[in-house]
Amino acid sequence: MVAAGFIDVGGAVGAVGATCCQAHDLNNPVSQLSGRIDYVFDRGFSTIDSAFLIGDTPFENVRPRWPSDHAGVIATVDLPAGALFAPAILLLGALRLRAHSRDH
Repeated sequence: MVAAGFIDVGGAVGAVGATCCQAHDLNNPVSQLSGRIDYVFDRGFSTIDSAFLIGDTPFENVRPRWPSDHAGVIATVDLPAGALFAPAILLLGALRLRAHSRDH
């Protein structure tokens, strides 16, 4: 992704650490996150405001303790003017294709 010109958003702001992996039964009392395999990549955003992890602390005191075996990465970015137009067309095209294939 980086070779294709994308930026690792979490790495750019230095806020994202390990994202993988909790125990398969999600019952480990202490986090086992030790590697980073979950990313948010960006190309063409105006600015990267922030990035952070979610799901990197237990949400329960009983089984399962963790919401997932991976922590999620969330990023806040500013889009350049007009940037929502192309994704909206792609989304509408995908929804139209899905509806068309369901009808046939």
